[in-house]
Amino acid sequence: MGMLRAYAVAKIAAPAARVYAILSDYREAHQEILPRDFFKRVEVEQGGHGAGTVVNVVSRILGREVRFAFDCSRTRTGTCAHGIECRLKTRHHIHG
Repeated sequence: MGMLRAYAVAKIAAPAARVYAILSDYREAHQEILPRDFFKRVEVEQGGHGAGTVVNVVSRILGREVRFAFDCSRTRTGTCAHGIECRLKTRHHIHG
């Protein structure tokens, strides 16, 4: 399978600490900002807040249901989630 990359940039009128708090809260706040058309189910397997969180996801990508898991970590500029047993990666860079 080929590499698919997607990027999005947004300026959010909120303090960086508040944005980070939402993105790192995988049990509640982060799930509220995910587009429901693509993220059908998000289940926290371990942790739930910040580094060490493991999240299982069921998503609809290019018309297919895809299941994958993320292992979340914290970086200096935000959060990073790496796919477990897949090459999926997401990063949130927060500047404030």
